Amino acid sequence: MKRQKRVNDDERELPQPIIQHILSFLSMESAARLSMVSKTWYSSWATSPILKLDNKESPLSIEEFRQEFLNYTNKSLQRYRNNVHNNNADALCVEQLQLSMRYFSVSSISNSRFIKKLLDDIETAGVAIKELHFNYTSYAFQSVKDALPELSRILEVGFLTEFSVKGCRLEQKIGENQMIRCCLLRSLSLEYVYTNEDTLESLISSCPLIESMKFVCCPGLERIKAVNNSHNNSRLKNFSVIKCGKTSVVEVQAPNLESFYCFSVVPVIFKLYESCLNLKKLSLKSLSIEDSFFQDFAENFPNLEDLSVVRCFSNKRINISSNSLKSIELRVDRVEVEINAPNMVSFEYVGQKIPCFQNLLDITTTTSTVCNYDIKILNLSFANGDVDRFMQLNKMFEILLLHNKSKVSLLIDFKCNVLNTRSILKIIPIKIAREPGVELENDPTFHIYSFPSSPSFALYSTLLDIVFLICRPTSICLHSDKFSDSGFKKFFGRRLLMHSRRRSSANCSNSWENIRFWEEDLKEVKIVRANDQEEAENEEQFFRLEKIFFRLKWY
Repeated sequence: MKRQKRVNDDERELPQPIIQHILSFLSMESAARLSMVSKTWYSSWATSPILKLDNKESPLSIEEFRQEFLNYTNKSLQRYRNNVHNNNADALCVEQLQLSMRYFSVSSISNSRFIKKLLDDIETAGVAIKELHFNYTSYAFQSVKDALPELSRILEVGFLTEFSVKGCRLEQKIGENQMIRCCLLRSLSLEYVYTNEDTLESLISSCPLIESMKFVCCPGLERIKAVNNSHNNSRLKNFSVIKCGKTSVVEVQAPNLESFYCFSVVPVIFKLYESCLNLKKLSLKSLSIEDSFFQDFAENFPNLEDLSVVRCFSNKRINISSNSLKSIELRVDRVEVEINAPNMVSFEYVGQKIPCFQNLLDITTTTSTVCNYDIKILNLSFANGDVDRFMQLNKMFEILLLHNKSKVSLLIDFKCNVLNTRSILKIIPIKIAREPGVELENDPTFHIYSFPSSPSFALYSTLLDIVFLICRPTSICLHSDKFSDSGFKKFFGRRLLMHSRRRSSANCSNSWENIRFWEEDLKEVKIVRANDQEEAENEEQFFRLEKIFFRLKWY
């Protein structure tokens, strides 16, 4: 039998760029193990421009592991260092360096010397580092400031395009003999970094190509300023400031800015100058905002499409008017909200006031786009004779459900007293936002949280009436936890499920106590699991679940 001719391994190997791309997604250890598959894989791994140095979970506070990590780093950098010193035209360069030192303590002098030696080796390895990702995790960031590595000299690397560091210092003043040469820098990310305003200002002014800036927990920055001076910041598109505790002022002036995100735990004054006319996404969290900020909103942000205001304070009223807005997220407390956004397709709201909508008729009658409304009303309470809330809820649903493509999810956190719904019905006509016999393509889902803790059938009946006074939902979801009263779920389910027996019973009286106003319209009720169409066989078992759905059909 003749032997089959062997196929050359090189003919079956993937091209080197593809192998290097595959290796870039693997950890340091996995890539090293995979390089043993063949000579081609080893060559691709040894010449990869992406260098990962990660101690994983080995505690570098132990001398043995620290020396082992340093030896591995030297060995990895040697091939780059040799090519640089030999002036090889095809010299390898570190295009992306990912240095991660986790679970590391800098309390000892030996550990600080180790970091300095490691940075010296990296600095002399290759002058063409394009991306630097430095991830340093310390057990006590606030108490070891002086022991943190100083990385200001990295800014002298001329080919640097991405600078992302965590857990270090950038405090050295830029003197006559030291220059910021990373003029090609496009992305800047500082997280848990001690720096100062002078260094940051010098860095920003020396890098006119920056497109993205991110600052997370950076002590020492009382003012973060990215103001357009001549050609500076002309390309800035994304800007984020997150939990910088000592920062009190944030100023941004960038004509091409598209995204702005500011999250602070202390009062912050933020200024977006008139040149930010191309802003498309604005996210504000835990800030102090005055009512005047929303005045002339459409003129100040003519291209804004995505707005998020979360747990901001000092404002008593939010009045948003914009033709460009498509997505709005509001999480507020006792704030009056009025929305005039005819092109809005997504609205997420959490608050204690019922939002008011204007000019939604254009989108609800002309567009074919699916409109999503997720509305959560917290601590909703009704006092006897309080008709305004019913009027507001009915009006809101009447507007939102006019469009067949609307998806409405309403969550109510009930905190109410017993209410005489009979007196309410005498004042308010039962006007439901759906015509009899007409099924909407996407009917509303009603979510109910926080059931009363004390059993009261009068209160249970009131809550049920409130739900059907507001709308005729096709899906009702009851959420509960260990603090909720299971009696309400049982009352709710049994009251809905017994409606057919009530209607067919010849001895049933038509008095108010026996037949509620909404039972005449109810056709069918099913209990199903969350996100499941399977009907319940054992109703008692379903009542013990934290979340159950009722599917309703109406005449």
